[in-house]
Amino acid sequence: MKKILFFIYLFNYSFIFAQSTVTIGNGTFAQGAPVSRFFRYHASEMIFLQSEINTQGPIETISFNKLSGTDNNVINDVSIYMRHTTATTLTGGTTATTGYTLVYSGTFTNNLSTGWLGVTLTSAFSYNNTENLQVLIIKGNQAPLLAAQFPRYAATSTSPDYRFRSYSDDSQPWSTTRSLGVSYDRPNVRFGFSCTPTSFTINTAACDNYTINGQTYTASGSYIQTLINDAGCDSLLTLNLTINNNSYTVNETVCNSYIFDGNTLTSSGVYTGTFTNAASCDSVVTLNLTIANDVVTVNETACDSYEFDGNTLTVSDTYIASFVNAFGCDSIVTLILTINTSDAVIVNETACDSYEFDGNTLTVSDTYIATFSNAAGCDSVVTLNLTIITVENDVLVQNNIRPLS
Repeated sequence: MKKILFFIYLFNYSFIFAQSTVTIGNGTFAQGAPVSRFFRYHASEMIFLQSEINTQGPIETISFNKLSGTDNNVINDVSIYMRHTTATTLTGGTTATTGYTLVYSGTFTNNLSTGWLGVTLTSAFSYNNTENLQVLIIKGNQAPLLAAQFPRYAATSTSPDYRFRSYSDDSQPWSTTRSLGVSYDRPNVRFGFSCTPTSFTINTAACDNYTINGQTYTASGSYIQTLINDAGCDSLLTLNLTINNNSYTVNETVCNSYIFDGNTLTSSGVYTGTFTNAASCDSVVTLNLTIANDVVTVNETACDSYEFDGNTLTVSDTYIASFVNAFGCDSIVTLILTINTSDAVIVNETACDSYEFDGNTLTVSDTYIATFSNAAGCDSVVTLNLTIITVENDVLVQNNIRPLS
């Protein structure tokens, strides 16, 4: 009989009465015992070992496996006795009810052509599961049946040990003076034990997983298992489990460096470390790290001057300044500066009648100023001193030059 054992740290229990069964023997040899109707009188005695029963508690029923027999009438005047014994075998000879407990007296069930047939004991027998069990069954006066009619029951050989003996007679009932003959073929039996199922609760914690009764759990929660206890009854186990390992992510932004898992980190990146938490379990931490200090190089070209770090720069050179960025960290800026100069040009021009300058046609002598871009892309201020000469007709006539019209 299979049993499942488990360790209990903290538990409570309740009782629900039921019944468990123990079946001993699986042979198919057919015989009239243990309650033969082939003879008027019959007695059977048998031993079942503790190792075969392996269950403690009150035996409430006893049954035998009927293989054949057309008669389905009850078997009358049956008495069943039980007792503990240290004996493991039987020998031919007489027996007595001394030391036995009468557990049943009445008719024996015989209402099926085949199958397990038995009775509920008048007095349950409290089996201690340390000694062997001896059973004595006595059938009183009842007319015998023909060969095809009487019940035949399944039996299993216990060779080389005799654990069954019986007495049969058509004229004399069994008595303490009647001898029983031994046989290897012991009837298959089924005992019904009154059962006290239990319910247990375990509250426990583990780091990564917890295994109980062959089942491994990896997540916190409440779990239920149905087991078989020592009495062969259902046992409901409730496991309240806490898994204490944890994994979490940390996002950090710092200026220059960050200490993590014993290391000084100076570069932005994703780092993983394993620590021991308050429950002494592994805690896996993923660090998303941003190092927020900046080192920047800027190339600039300006005309005449450039404003940098509060200063007006007028000379091409490399300049370095420290600022505070959006994260409150130093930002080192290297400025490579090229200064291109603006220029100013004065042009003196004399023209007849008009002069084109800065997209305009000038006809009056004057000083004009316009701004252009030089080759460096800077302002070039041109001052034009313009003289316009007007050619008159009379002057042309005096010089014998006439207009065409």
